[in-house]
Amino acid sequence: MSNEPKTPITTFNRRLDFYWQFIAVYAIAIILYALVKGTVEEWKVTVVLLDPVVILLCIFILATFIGLIESKYTKHQLVISKDYVILKSRFRERKYTAKEIVRIGIGRQNLRYQGVHRVIKLKVNNRKRTYRIRMQSYLNDKELLLAFKTLKKNLNK
Repeated sequence: MSNEPKTPITTFNRRLDFYWQFIAVYAIAIILYALVKGTVEEWKVTVVLLDPVVILLCIFILATFIGLIESKYTKHQLVISKDYVILKSRFRERKYTAKEIVRIGIGRQNLRYQGVHRVIKLKVNNRKRTYRIRMQSYLNDKELLLAFKTLKKNLNK
């Protein structure tokens, strides 16, 4: 047994709750539209289902549900230690050690309709483009920021 201290390894999973939020909003919109467009006669409610707006909202729900299944299936993860970063999915895993990482930039990205969000830019050797990791896309985004800050401190040493 070695007496080396174990490096804390943290795994961050992708956030998928926004898919459920979109599905719920679209479903409520379908129900409200169908009730408003339908009629009430002699205590009977008729609902319009073959309306173009209802069909369009159903297509949105189906597309969002397919996106949710695809995201669940690919299972994107981010594994961070103080010595390396692993970008991982069900099909591919890329490990970048501290020697391969050129720069870690922690900043903000101003999105026109979503506001300002924290972004981590990861520049790696032998890759032209930088990885842009949006912190809000992962669960426990505050821990993610701390993990990248500790990795960035180890890069500077």
